[in-house]
Amino acid sequence: MAIWRYDGTFTGFLTLCATLVTQGEEPEKIVSRENNQEDLFTSVIFVESDEARGEKMLAAIAARLSPESCRLLLTAFLSETEGVELLLWRYLSFGRTVGANCDRYPAHPAVAPIHRLARAVGREAHSTMGIVRFQETTGGQWYATVEPAYHVLELIAPHFAARCGEMNWLIHDRRRDLAVAWNKAEWRLTTFDLRGVPPLSAGEEAWASLWRSYFASVAIPERTNRRLQQQQLPKRFRKYLTELA
Repeated sequence: MAIWRYDGTFTGFLTLCATLVTQGEEPEKIVSRENNQEDLFTSVIFVESDEARGEKMLAAIAARLSPESCRLLLTAFLSETEGVELLLWRYLSFGRTVGANCDRYPAHPAVAPIHRLARAVGREAHSTMGIVRFQETTGGQWYATVEPAYHVLELIAPHFAARCGEMNWLIHDRRRDLAVAWNKAEWRLTTFDLRGVPPLSAGEEAWASLWRSYFASVAIPERTNRRLQQQQLPKRFRKYLTELA
């Protein structure tokens, strides 16, 4: 059995797909990391990531299927679900057969899993955008911490670039030791390993205290509904909310 391996990036995955199409291969397994179950009877084929080839493959998908299919591919890929690569490949294979009609078969076994994963990641991205709380650091940069269930930094970055474009900010995903940083011109994804919180500006705690006071003052204790709170704001989102600190 052959195992196809890539570097774990979306570009790397697209490069691998381009290789499979060119060689006419049908993979049994696609992985992005070392597999402890490999043995002497397993051959591993590693495909080097190629940005130009990946972009060409994405353009071909957009032309053959649709730009929406490209969005679905990326969003489902960011779920980091085990085995998602093979699901994406099956979706692409089906798309190569039916073309632009691919997503008109939402119940098809090659399409349904991708739509389901994309919806889940999309919901997580939307929820994460709502709980980002920036804090001003001593260096004048604005810092926020999140721990989303899925890798959504790339999906939320355009929103904050448009909304907070006049300031330098960084959103840190502690679960993955990654961050997306904006420098008033462009955003980029980078590795970022930080324990604790960076030094905050002198006025940050004062503003945080005012926000907590406001939050407490508008609350109506008699109308507290813990079950509804849990539904709308699960506990895993509350850890880094200024008003609940």
